[in-house]
Amino acid sequence: MKTTLSVIKADTGSVAGHNRPGEAMLAKARERITLTGLCALALGFIGSFLLARNLSGPIRVLSMVAGEIGEGRLDTPVPNMSRKDELGDLSKAFHGMAARLKELDRMKRDFVSGTTHELRSPLGIIESHANAVRQDLEE
Repeated sequence: MKTTLSVIKADTGSVAGHNRPGEAMLAKARERITLTGLCALALGFIGSFLLARNLSGPIRVLSMVAGEIGEGRLDTPVPNMSRKDELGDLSKAFHGMAARLKELDRMKRDFVSGTTHELRSPLGIIESHANAVRQDLEE
């Protein structure tokens, strides 16, 4: 009977976690979980970096083009991005805006040119009459 009790005590000790092979398994599991977590964290950082770079590149290009157009260089080509997201929509809007600004600039130049021409004729006539009147007064 005495031998039976000692076997039960030995089993109870192993279930309670005082067994060295069980502790080794737990340590190995902790090590695997830690390694898996670190790998997931590294992959998350790499993925975030690539996503940020993918989004910021087109925004940087559109910002440079907007600066060029803002400085009056309306012939600056606007990149036509073939994206199906908001950046593609923004690129199309920039392209339309640049075309409209170029057209408005052309219309302004035509208006100023036409107005200047139309004003020169009456001013020329007035100047001719003023010269004739001055010559008559001098005689």
